[in-house]
Amino acid sequence: MAGRDALEPGELGSVAIEQVGPRFRGRARTRDAGGTLRRLSATADTAEEAAIQLRRRADALAFTVNRITANSTVGHLLERWLDEARGRVKHQTHRVYADTIRWLVPMVGALRPTDLDAQRLREVLNVIRTTRSSSAENHARVALKGALALAVEVGVVGFNPLIGLRRNKERRAMPIALNVDQVAALRAAIHRREEQIRHNAGPTAGNLRWAFEVQIGLGLRLGEVLGLRNMDVDFGSGRVSVNGTLVDDVGWQVVRQAELKSRDQARIIQAPRFVLAALAEARAVRDSVTGRLPNAPALQSRAGTWIAPRNLRRAFRELRDDPELVDALEATGIEPRALTHHVLRRTAATLLAKHDGNLRGAQDMLGHSDIRTTRDSYAGEAYRVVGDATVLDEILGDGNAA
Repeated sequence: MAGRDALEPGELGSVAIEQVGPRFRGRARTRDAGGTLRRLSATADTAEEAAIQLRRRADALAFTVNRITANSTVGHLLERWLDEARGRVKHQTHRVYADTIRWLVPMVGALRPTDLDAQRLREVLNVIRTTRSSSAENHARVALKGALALAVEVGVVGFNPLIGLRRNKERRAMPIALNVDQVAALRAAIHRREEQIRHNAGPTAGNLRWAFEVQIGLGLRLGEVLGLRNMDVDFGSGRVSVNGTLVDDVGWQVVRQAELKSRDQARIIQAPRFVLAALAEARAVRDSVTGRLPNAPALQSRAGTWIAPRNLRRAFRELRDDPELVDALEATGIEPRALTHHVLRRTAATLLAKHDGNLRGAQDMLGHSDIRTTRDSYAGEAYRVVGDATVLDEILGDGNAA
């Protein structure tokens, strides 16, 4: 008499996957928690997803849904890591990693942790970088590293191969920044757009212009600009306190987050006169008492609420078709589609660094804790610090042989 299949509860037997029309059907056997042999079937859009569904159903029958075992898939580990990250990271960061796992699971989700050695991980990350972006590669690296750490904790694998895996170092392109003439051309384009919409937009017609002046003058992120409150602007001293930013909450509503990208980036900036003039003009057009309260937005929507950054980004993209602006950008080879709000932040850093002859002022304005971030990603052609060697005049003399 033949014995039972040597399957442990939750363990999958041979998996067979066939294509049925545009979809894929997977079949396998497993044992439930009581030892009964069970047949499983799952249909999905891809063969990988069908295999993942079989794995989940086997786990459910053996009451091991939340357990990590030698049979756990990378997809299961990724989902466990994402669940554990909830509450430990900001919800917008969690949203980024949820999206990362959405496209990462079809790539590697059916594999076991033991399948992900350093060589295979390198191949996976290379494919992600070439087919998606270096940013997507970084997000995938974080997710996979966290998932494999869970496997290490329970002894499924002996070490995390991502810890020692070298990053792909690519030659950084020079950050795009506008010159003074291009800033003037952009200002003019914004003014033209403002005149075109003034009849319908009313007092909020200047929102894009005011936000532009603040961003180009202080080097803020757009969310930081729109997160400024009346109390953050001191017209007497000319200082602007940057201590919050706008984000989308879990329900995709725009809210003010009372901290920046990292907590050590809060800063106070001595503002240029044109920034203070723009903020004063924005305050002057308000006709409600609530709009002038200390906690009210410094830049407001028509309803007196926070302005969604996506709305200004959309308006900013419309400027790329302005013929005069296109001509000004072409002078230095900048493609109109490369013009974003982040270019304004880089422009402020570059112009300040060029004027001061070093990066420290730009670093303080941008709120970077590491000057290398300012140098490598923001300061454009001013990435080299200007040294002062005049002291050698006294040491080495005037150059005469006598």
